[in-house]
Amino acid sequence: MRWYVYILFCDSKSYYVGLTRNLDSRFKSHSHKENIATKEFNKIKLVYKEEYPLRTLAER
Repeated sequence: MRWYVYILFCDSKSYYVGLTRNLDSRFKSHSHKENIATKEFNKIKLVYKEEYPLRTLAER
């Protein structure tokens, strides 16, 4: 399974960088205010993603 590094643009003012194995599920959790780091934001947009075969590579 692949790993993803992703960047969200939140309320047109700040960025959030994350790491996940399931990007679709993770983005839904951000959008439904289930993530403590982004729950305060109303508008969340995925602006960047990179795919890696290993977590250790994604964490670099």
